[in-house]
Amino acid sequence: IIGFRDFSAFLLSGILSDNESQVCLSCYHIAFVASLLPLFPTNMSLDLATARIGFLPGTGNMGFGLALLYAKAGHHVGIGSRRAEKAAKYAAKLKAEVPSAKVYHGTQSDVATQSDVIFWAPMGTLEQCAAALSTLKPHLHGQLFIDVNNVSYLMPRDKLGQASAIDVDRETLGASASSVRWAHAFKSTASELLESPKDPSGARIEVMYGGESFEVREDVRKLIDSIGFIGLDTYGLEYCRHVELLLDLMVAMITNGEGLPNVRSWGYYWAFISKRFEQQSGRVEPE
Repeated sequence: IIGFRDFSAFLLSGILSDNESQVCLSCYHIAFVASLLPLFPTNMSLDLATARIGFLPGTGNMGFGLALLYAKAGHHVGIGSRRAEKAAKYAAKLKAEVPSAKVYHGTQSDVATQSDVIFWAPMGTLEQCAAALSTLKPHLHGQLFIDVNNVSYLMPRDKLGQASAIDVDRETLGASASSVRWAHAFKSTASELLESPKDPSGARIEVMYGGESFEVREDVRKLIDSIGFIGLDTYGLEYCRHVELLLDLMVAMITNGEGLPNVRSWGYYWAFISKRFEQQSGRVEPE
C-alpha cells in the first residue's frame, strides 16, 4: 500500500503542481483510513447465533413464556430466580417442553453475569422490583437490557404516565445504569399472546419496542423477529411511558368483557399518533 502511494506521488508530480499533488495525496490518506474502519466496529451489534439470553426472573408468566419461545427458536436461554432451586425447577420444566433446548439457570445474579441479553420481567411492588434490581449492580457488563416490566398499574393514579419502568430502573441503578444498553419490548403484549406469534387469521402479531439508539433498537428488532413476531419501533426511551399506558387500556378492555384486544390495532394506533406528531412538528404535510 505504501509503495502504491509513493508510486502515485511520483506520477502525480509530473502532471500536477505541488499543491494539487498534495491535495490528491491527502484524499488518498483519507480514503485509506476510511477503508480500515470496517475492521474496527463502532457498535456492539448482537450475534443472535451465539447470544446467551437471560430471563430475570424466568419463572413468571412473561419471563417463562418468553424463555419458552426463544428456546423453541433455538436460542441459548437462561432461567433466573431469587432462589436457585426455583430456577432449576423452571429450567427442568422448559427442557420437558423443549427437549432440544439449550438452558442455563441459577440465581438472578448468576444468570445476569452469564448473559449477553437480559429480559427484565420482575414481579411485585415497586419497592420489591427495585430491591431485586439493586442486587444486579455488580453483574452488569454491557448487556442488552430489555425491560419488559410495566409500572403503569403500580403507579398512584395522580402520577400515572409521568415515569416509565426504565426511568425507575435507572434511578435504582444510579451510576451502574451506564453499564448496560437500554431497551424495552413486549410491554403492551399480554402474556396469553405469547403462546403464538400469529393471530387467528395467521397474521404476525405486532410487538412494540424501543431503545436508546438505532443500533440497540435493531438488535431488539432482530430478537423479536427471530421468534416470529413483528417489531413495531416506537423510537427512543422517552416514549416508553406512553407505550406502558397502553397496558392500562388493554386491562380496561379485558375487564369490561371485551376479551383480549386485537393487538394488530396497536400498529394503526401508533402510526396515527406518530403521523399526527410529525404533522404538528412540520415534518410532513397533512393529508
